[in-house]
Amino acid sequence: MADYDNSLEKLYLPSRWSQRFPPDLIVEKHTTLACQESEKARRLIPHELNIPYGPLHKEKIDIFGTDLSDDAPLFVFVHGGYWQEQTLTRDTYHFIATNLHKRGAKSMFIGYELCPSVPLTKIIEEAEVATKKCIDYARKHNSKGVYLTGYSAGSHLVASLYTDLVKELSCEDRGVVTAAILIAGIYDLHEIPKTSVNGPLKLDAEEADKLSPYRREIAGGVKTSFYVVSAENDSPEFRKQSREFHEKLVSLGVKSTLVVCEDVDHFDVVERLTDEDFQLTKLILDLVKQ
Repeated sequence: MADYDNSLEKLYLPSRWSQRFPPDLIVEKHTTLACQESEKARRLIPHELNIPYGPLHKEKIDIFGTDLSDDAPLFVFVHGGYWQEQTLTRDTYHFIATNLHKRGAKSMFIGYELCPSVPLTKIIEEAEVATKKCIDYARKHNSKGVYLTGYSAGSHLVASLYTDLVKELSCEDRGVVTAAILIAGIYDLHEIPKTSVNGPLKLDAEEADKLSPYRREIAGGVKTSFYVVSAENDSPEFRKQSREFHEKLVSLGVKSTLVVCEDVDHFDVVERLTDEDFQLTKLILDLVKQ
């Protein structure tokens, strides 16, 4: 077993920072709650599941709100799980569609293969292809707006779409995206090879830096508004990376707002999207209403 620096290890494990549950319980509690709420959403909201964007098993998109008007705003969600967690998939987070559907917005949930079955470079390519499919859908249906959202490792994937890591997503494609909402994300992978997180990822130091949005060039002419969301009770490293990525965007002339959600950790910052009065829920609903 590899010998990891305990202090560094803790910084990259958000489960160690929750004040609600011990580390060995928080992910299980999160998954159980999210799955229960998502099952309710599947019962109540008209939807279409398993729309393929590629040949692999997890290369699927789910869309909720198929009963809404063609031009309804489109909320696109990319899940987290450190690119490797088998219990956290696109269907874990279907519950997010509930409040959006009430406000007349459709939701799309992007799935992707996980490490070590595929390398992280492949996952970034999948995010690009899937996002292009969502953008094409929005164009075809004259959607009033596209709101591209990533959570945790999903925020890394969304951020990567705005860097020179991505070759096929054009400036025009990105221009369709009204806002990018990055929730509790990780944007600099420099230290990941020194942690247990790297087991399935198998990144060396050079690859970790290469695949870090924080260390890449941001695409020119970005018109998307960014909302970089940090949870007050998250790991200090995740909070720092949110602040620094926001600052990088602003320094490059990209419109970005840093949002700090109070009294929540890495997990309930997204769980509480079931609550219409929660700070982040209100932000998202206000955006899609515009």
